Amino acid sequence: MRPAGSAQRRRVPWLSLPDRTFVAGHSPRPAEGWYAAADRADWFDYGCDLFDAGCYFEAHELWEQVWLAARKVGSDDDARFVQGLIRLAAGGVKWLAQMPQSQHSHLEAARRLLLTAAPRRGLTLACLAAAIDAVADQRPPRLAP
Repeated sequence: MRPAGSAQRRRVPWLSLPDRTFVAGHSPRPAEGWYAAADRADWFDYGCDLFDAGCYFEAHELWEQVWLAARKVGSDDDARFVQGLIRLAAGGVKWLAQMPQSQHSHLEAARRLLLTAAPRRGLTLACLAAAIDAVADQRPPRLAP
């Protein structure tokens, strides 16, 4: 199950997208370490592709690994930015699970974290704000320019 309108230019087209995203009670959870075949250098961009394809749970899982790596090397600004993306993806997970109160709290946290950070990795503040607003309005968001 993915929101409609998920076709776009991909950052890492050589990595496949799942047929559907995990939604508790509706679809199977991905196997542990499902992303391990992807090169770590591609994890951030693969997360963007997953998010743009409506695979919010999988993007969340992958960005969590990026966040842990950023924290390990002491990159607080990068960690804070990726934490904002994790919260944005969690908002998408809660949208698909039809949990509006949780969706709203994740999106507010994403807004605080992302819109106070310097843009990174080609993600502009305008694109991030538009993605947050789209999830809040229950429309398919895009990070891709």
